[in-house]
Parts: sequence; C-alpha cells; structure tokens
Amino acid sequence: GSGQFNKVQAAVDSIANNSSEHIRIDIKAGTYTEKITIASRTNLCLVGEDATKSILTYNDSNAKVGSTSGSASVHVSANDFSATNLTIENSYGSGSQAVALRSTGQRQQFLNCRFVGYQDTLYTHNGSQYFRNCYVQGNTDYVFGGATAVLQNCEARNVEGGSAVTAPNTDSGTAYGIVFLGGKFTAVSAVKSGAVALGRPWGA
Repeated sequence: GSGQFNKVQAAVDSIANNSSEHIRIDIKAGTYTEKITIASRTNLCLVGEDATKSILTYNDSNAKVGSTSGSASVHVSANDFSATNLTIENSYGSGSQAVALRSTGQRQQFLNCRFVGYQDTLYTHNGSQYFRNCYVQGNTDYVFGGATAVLQNCEARNVEGGSAVTAPNTDSGTAYGIVFLGGKFTAVSAVKSGAVALGRPWGA
C-alpha cells in the first residue's frame, strides 16, 4: 500500500544502530511472514492497527533450526522497547519448541498484544518486561524464561494439554520471576480441569 516499507524488518533496519531517538513504526493490518530481529535500537515502538489484524508470523522450531532461541519469530534484544495492538505468532504448530517472541532487555512494554503458538510461545529471556491486557496461548511452558516479567490483566490459554503454563528460570538472586497480576487462565474444552500445572521450575 502507501507505506514506506513492505516488511517490518526493513523498517527496523532503516533506524541507525544505538539510536536513542524515540521512533514509532506503524504497522498496517496484514500478515507479515518474516523473522524479525530488533537489536541495538532503544526507544522503539511498534504500533499495529488492530491486535487481531496486524500479524507478525513465522514457522521455525527447535526441530527445524536446532535451537529454541533460534526458533523465535520475533527477537527483541533492546532496552525501552514497546509494542501495542499486534499479534506475534509462531505458526509451526505442536510437537516442538517454537517461540513466538523472545524478549531480552530492560523496561520492555507490551500492551494489547497477542502471542500465539504451542510450546514455548513467550520467552521472557532476560531483563524486565511488562505485559498488560495481553493474550498468550500454548500447550507446554508457553510463558517461560529468566526475566522479571509482569503480566497484568492478561489471559493465558491452553489450546492443548501440556505439563505447565509457565517454566520460570529466575536467577536465585533475583527477587521476582514471572508475575501474574489479575487476568485469567483459560483452556479449550479438551483440556480437563486439573490437568495442567501453573508452573514448573526450569533449572536450579
């Protein structure tokens, strides 16, 4: 259409490395099938038209690339990043670790976003992240990692049976790991009550 770029990665790459300028990228409704890496760009904000219509997706998996981290559809490694009104998806399906978002950085914020996948959907890898009014779905360990991650008024939904919703790997010297404030845990009808744990430790 009338945008400056037709790929999100191209828009990100147009920003100078280590820029401290506040930059907003507007993402029109559509499905963007590409792996996206955002690194060394602080104060960047991605804004979709609608959380169900602006969709960032890819379909790598641990089984395909040999790495859970490498399977991420979107990898954000930057401080003071924010995003709103987006779906971030890994469309691989069930059967292997397949990350939708890997978030590494301090003070990252996500508002009204959807994280769609099965195993290991949302990888709060390191740093501090804040999710508000978001939706995340999966089957096993679909909110996991070592960051301090606050999910406020979010929905976590089991779309298949699995071992646990969360798999925190918080360092013992860090006060908080994965924190839920309000929100709800839901499941499709095929997932029986009591069949899925809230969390399980990953590592020491």
